[in-house]
Amino acid sequence: MPCLSIQTNRALPDDQQTELLDAALEIVASQLGKPQSYVMVSLVPAARINFAGDESPTAFVELRSIGIPDSKRNALCAAITDLIARSCAIKPERIYIVLVDVNAKFWSLNGSTFG
Repeated sequence: MPCLSIQTNRALPDDQQTELLDAALEIVASQLGKPQSYVMVSLVPAARINFAGDESPTAFVELRSIGIPDSKRNALCAAITDLIARSCAIKPERIYIVLVDVNAKFWSLNGSTFG
């Protein structure tokens, strides 16, 4: 159910992209207590992004999920920020994360909704 989308203006070699995707999937699954088989992670590298008036290394991240517990938000954001900062050489203050808690009736898999 969780879907993490990462957009960055950093170009990464294929092996680094794979490592980032694998690590992000693990973080989301473990932090939200979801099986990895339900977690999706996407990466859009080398996008043109202007943040605060310049195109220095930056990232915009969006996590959509059915249920994002309040008690997990800060730890989840910290883990994702740390991973992207290390993997992409981006300063943490240039990484935005948006969390979207989706009602189960608006999330579908295999042709039917979860709620």
